[in-house]
Amino acid sequence: MGSEPGRPSEPETTQKSGSAALMEIRKHNGHLKIDDLCSPVDAFLHRMNQCAAAKVDKNVTEETVKMLFSNIEDILAVHKEFLKVVEECLHPEPNAQQEVGTCFLHFKDKFRIYDEYCSNHEKAQKLLLELNKIRTIRTFLLNCMLLGGRKNTDVPLEGYLVTPIQRICKYPLLLKELLKRTPRRHGDYAAVMEALQAMKAVCSNINEAKRQMEKLEVLEEWQSHIEGWEGSNITDTCTEMLMCGVLLKISSGNIQERVFFLFDNLLVYCKRKHRRLKNSKASTDGHRYLFRGRINTEVMEVENVDNGTADFHSSGHIVVNGWKIHNTAKNKWFVCMAKTPEEKHEWFEAILKERERRKGLKLGMEQDTWVMISEQGEKLYKMMCKQGNLIKDRKRKLTTFPKCFLGSEFVSWLLEIGEIHRPEEGVHLGQALLENGIIHHGNHFLNLLIESTFSQTALPVS
Repeated sequence: MGSEPGRPSEPETTQKSGSAALMEIRKHNGHLKIDDLCSPVDAFLHRMNQCAAAKVDKNVTEETVKMLFSNIEDILAVHKEFLKVVEECLHPEPNAQQEVGTCFLHFKDKFRIYDEYCSNHEKAQKLLLELNKIRTIRTFLLNCMLLGGRKNTDVPLEGYLVTPIQRICKYPLLLKELLKRTPRRHGDYAAVMEALQAMKAVCSNINEAKRQMEKLEVLEEWQSHIEGWEGSNITDTCTEMLMCGVLLKISSGNIQERVFFLFDNLLVYCKRKHRRLKNSKASTDGHRYLFRGRINTEVMEVENVDNGTADFHSSGHIVVNGWKIHNTAKNKWFVCMAKTPEEKHEWFEAILKERERRKGLKLGMEQDTWVMISEQGEKLYKMMCKQGNLIKDRKRKLTTFPKCFLGSEFVSWLLEIGEIHRPEEGVHLGQALLENGIIHHGNHFLNLLIESTFSQTALPVS
């Protein structure tokens, strides 16, 4: 029996969905190699090893570094090797005929290298928590981030340290999705099934990995019940659901009942699907909600609304037990109303707590960054005063400009005095000083000027 005209056949649909799952595995591996594991090694580990060897700070020792990073370099080496094998398997582009299950089976024993890292993670977290209470250590870690080309708004060290565990736990989810989209007659079906069980076993044998995997599975299961989901998968941005419940939503003049879900980093709202068979299996399986919207909590503002208010945002409707939510990214407002004052208080507190957690971390990082950068700027300024003029402008008959230097001369000078170890670190430091207003671009040629921040008298400006 042929398929309907214009509609892809079932094998064709399965092939497309299988290719999509393979593409997700390829994307996951590339991201892991380039970003998640290289970042802590390049930005933090190497510099902390140098600091420990030089005995610059009594709080940074070889034992400290080992406790924080464990065998992360070995994990990185395994995943570089794994990435190469997966890339070769999926070359030139992922398609449904390729067999990736055997790649996982070949590496299942090598992934046991995670045992040591995951078992050590709780101790590493506690140690980092104590180290972050010491201002000199916070400054040092920020310096590592900035010299490594990261910004103070990027993921801090504690985020990087948990990422390898989250990533190894993502493999069972990806393989589960691939198995679901792979026909039983496919040559890779048995290998994918075996790989799924093998990767589950890897995670289940490690307590921390098992907890992370279970949390991700709960979120994945939740998302599977939502029809029309838009945007990245919930497990890409969130780790836990903080609150959920039914609220009235007022927007564009309409009052609608919506089910809201608050996660760390995300607020999702849906419409409940109507079911005809309340006591049948259909009432528990399949889609339960229709996706209606999502807001990243980083761009979400919340404002209380007094009872009895009827304004523009509520479209003239009288608000009871309500509050406003502003999506600053889209400049859109809507009003939420709870059934009782107690329920409103619970929602309001949960949203504000999640927002304050992110805001507090961001402000703390910004303040620490300013302290660290200003101290670095003052140190460089004093060095410059002792060093004398750095450059002479050839275009102006070798006229000397005090406290002024070319970007390339700046980097060379930092290398010469031992302030940095690689040219790219000088570029990152210059950018950080520039972004924080310690130095600025000159008007005449591509140069940088030390501001008068660290001098009693104003400095000449070219």
